[in-house]
Amino acid sequence: LLSLHERAFGGDRRAQMQLDIWRRAGRGSHADYINPFRLKAGAAAGNVEMQARLGIAYLEGQGGLEKDPVEARRLLEEVVETAQHSQAQYLLGEIYLQGLGVEPDEARALQHFRSSHRQGFVRAGARLHQVRPDAETLRMAEEARSRGDRLAKELLEGKADPESRR
Repeated sequence: LLSLHERAFGGDRRAQMQLDIWRRAGRGSHADYINPFRLKAGAAAGNVEMQARLGIAYLEGQGGLEKDPVEARRLLEEVVETAQHSQAQYLLGEIYLQGLGVEPDEARALQHFRSSHRQGFVRAGARLHQVRPDAETLRMAEEARSRGDRLAKELLEGKADPESRR
């Protein structure tokens, strides 16, 4: 289920449709995979996906956890040090861009967005274009839009909220 959510978040239309079908049927909700006890146990056992999900839960205050961007950053940085994880890279970009628990660092944020995009997370290309519009990032945003990414579509149509990140 987590992989399906990641693919849907990354703009995969089939994954988005499957999640929509499951949600309408009362299955596949956030509560199914945001159990902080399960995530903490999995992260402690070395499960990179669980550690990434735990970092996201801390970043967004999910599963009964209080928002803790410092802990989120720590967990996500450990994830990207041990594995290629495009969503963790993307979220680290957001953390550094917005200064969530750290001093804002646009250069570091752009590095994370670029790494995320290279690993196949198309939304990162749209976010790069939002932060640093140029011909290269425009191509990335157009790719993201062609793959169904909402942020890219809104950005290229001039409707994106400047604070939009998800």
